[in-house]
Amino acid sequence: MNKPDGLQAFEQPLASLPRTLRQLILVGEGNTDSAVTVLGLMAGAAFAHNFGLASSGEGPTANGKIAVIIGIVVVAVIAAVNSMRKEEA
Repeated sequence: MNKPDGLQAFEQPLASLPRTLRQLILVGEGNTDSAVTVLGLMAGAAFAHNFGLASSGEGPTANGKIAVIIGIVVVAVIAAVNSMRKEEA
């Protein structure tokens, strides 16, 4: 007998599930690190939606594009500063 597609999804091991779903399952098992991860995901989503950074089906918002550019600049500055520190040591 062939199994329905819905049942095959439940037979996958925990490691092969998407990361967010895996964290939610671990929270249910009492893993506090996973609980903090899930709270961080929810806080990040709330921040993105409240400040208009989240994309929709129509595409990314202007604020979202600006936030991505700022993020890339911040990461580049951090990388440059750490590279200079490493050369001095």
